Amino acid sequence: DHTEDRFIYRRPIYSSHKDIDEAHSPGVTLSLIIILNLAMAHHLSAIQQQLCRLRLQKALQLYELAHQLQLEEGICSPRATLIVANNVGEIHRAVENHAKHALCLQHLLSTMMYMIDCRIPASSIELEDFFRNTSQLILHNNCAGAA
Repeated sequence: DHTEDRFIYRRPIYSSHKDIDEAHSPGVTLSLIIILNLAMAHHLSAIQQQLCRLRLQKALQLYELAHQLQLEEGICSPRATLIVANNVGEIHRAVENHAKHALCLQHLLSTMMYMIDCRIPASSIELEDFFRNTSQLILHNNCAGAA
């Protein structure tokens, strides 16, 4: 279970003026984007510094703040939910918190299935990467052990 085998969402999130203008609350949407980008920056910095615990903790706090903002403001962004669930799960995996890692994977898989069921558009490449992380959850529950 090497870090390079795992997918961490690392692309900065951009938003056009059109996206902000159409948003329910433009300031909150922009805040969510900024918080997610800051969380990813701290996460990637932690990885470059051989999993610096202080940076991982800061990234975790920012991801959780983004998630809390979504809940409190009623922002329905499956993409943001995917990013948070995936990357928080990867932080928990890195620090060997297996129970929280598994919960994040379950949340990630549920969100992906919701998006597919509701036909919410997403990049197939992105979903493939997220599925790669959840494959252990899917295969673990459906494959029998060797005899």
